[in-house]
This record gives sequence, structure tokens and C-alpha cells, in this order.
Amino acid sequence: MLVVPKDYLDTGNLRRYASTNNMFSSSDERIVSRWLVRGLFADAPDTRRVERASRPLRGERLYAEPRQGFELNDDRRQIVSFLMPFALGLLLGLSIVIGGQYLLQGVNEEKESRILESMLCSVSAEEFLTGKLIGLGGAGLTLILAWILLGAVTVGPMLAMAQVKISPGSSPR
Repeated sequence: MLVVPKDYLDTGNLRRYASTNNMFSSSDERIVSRWLVRGLFADAPDTRRVERASRPLRGERLYAEPRQGFELNDDRRQIVSFLMPFALGLLLGLSIVIGGQYLLQGVNEEKESRILESMLCSVSAEEFLTGKLIGLGGAGLTLILAWILLGAVTVGPMLAMAQVKISPGSSPR
């Protein structure tokens, strides 16, 4: 929904209400802009109409409906809601690759030194595999925890300087 106040020609202020908002899409703005330009030039053009036609959405404020009621659109929140899952996915992928590399390196060392044969003489294969998974899984989780702590220490002050607030109980939309 678009609200065009009576003093639009003087102030250029608009209010647009949307149920969703995508930071990568500007198709809605082009449609609204075309509609405003057509409406401005329906009569004979004057200087105010020409000014508004050159920049019809200059004073627009977008209100999105995240949960209940409309609120003013915040670009910083949208960037954080995009980057947080992206960063967590990247962290998960890196941990899988690095953990797999540790596993491969360990298996290679065991084959070279023939430790595997001597260990399988004293324990069963299931016990050996369970111990290996618990040990390497614990090492991988420790590495991920260290990365998360390091990221919180370095990124936290940057988010505070950008005045981005992330509440732990809410999920981004």
C-alpha cells in the first residue's frame, strides 16, 4: 500500500507498506516510480512536478511487517539477517572440511606406522571407530567453539559500533 500525502509535491515524503521486503529486489520501487511519474505529468508540468518526476521516491520511507504491525525498514537489520546464516553456513562447511582433513591425516599416519593393526588386536573395530569419532568430533567441536569465541570478540564491537541489536530469542525474517 502506498500513502501519498497532500503535500507530496512540496515535501516528496511517501509511506509504503509491504508485507515482506527483500534487500536484493527493487522491482517494487520501479513500478511505484513509474506510477508516480505518470500521475505527476497527467496535467501540464510545472517546476515542482518536474522535480518530483526526476526523483519521485526521494522521500520514501518503507515500512515492513516483520511480525506484528508495521515498522520502519532497517537496512542494517536486513544485512545482519542475511549475513548471520551465511557466516554460520560457512563456519559449518569449514569445520567439516578441516575435521575431515584431520581424520585423513590421522588415518594416513596410522597406516604408515602400523598402529592400526596393533590397536585392533587389543580392541574391537567398533570400539576403535567409536573412540576415533568421539576424539576427532570433540577436537572439531573445540575448534568450532574457539572460532565462535574469536568471532564474537572481533565482530561484537563492530556490530555495537554499527548500532545493530540482535536479540537471542528472535529469529530474523
